[in-house]
Amino acid sequence: MAGPRHVAIIPDGGRRWAKKNGVGHAKSYLKGMETFESIVKVAVSKNVQYLSLWVLSRDNWEKRSPEWRIMFLALLKQYLKPKCDAMFEQNIGVKIIGDWCALDGIKTDIETILKDNPPHPKMTVVFFLRYSGTQDLEQAMQKLITQNDDPKNIKNYLQTRQAGIPDPDLLIRTSDIKRLSDFTMIQCANTELYFSEKLWPDFTTADFTDALHWYTQVERRFGR
Repeated sequence: MAGPRHVAIIPDGGRRWAKKNGVGHAKSYLKGMETFESIVKVAVSKNVQYLSLWVLSRDNWEKRSPEWRIMFLALLKQYLKPKCDAMFEQNIGVKIIGDWCALDGIKTDIETILKDNPPHPKMTVVFFLRYSGTQDLEQAMQKLITQNDDPKNIKNYLQTRQAGIPDPDLLIRTSDIKRLSDFTMIQCANTELYFSEKLWPDFTTADFTDALHWYTQVERRFGR
């Protein structure tokens, strides 16, 4: 089977990596950023068209401490736009999905990122930021009702579909946790799920390549 068109990643294990290595959470997130940058290069070389990363869940944002939120927002403010600008220079597009408007201090940066995308990117990176699959489904249902549309068309109103993003073919989750955790539940109905024992900051390009190879060995049935 051919390689996946869309690979999504749940990068779990950053806080456990920080505890294991005796460092602060900020350092683990920076290490995880380096991991993702390396994987972007491999994904481009493997002709992946969409590479998604669940940067921040709604539950994480709401349930973690004010100190953690301040730290995380500071990292986003410092790194998100420069990293996206660097991808634009490589003709890599960026889409941002989720309730990011509620994040103080970075709304203008995100609006600029979405406006500055290259017109014909060779690959698109999708950041899920303050995203909840449940919330996505709720807003999709509200739109469907407003349009008086057939319920079978519910997926057309999901944030991903409205942004032109196809459903993931392959979902990778690190740190040996085997659940979707309110990620794109509807979109992942027929997605192949790959779980790695590695904590996200320790996940390597070789691990990513292994996941892509595993995908090519799977017979996709789509319920048949």
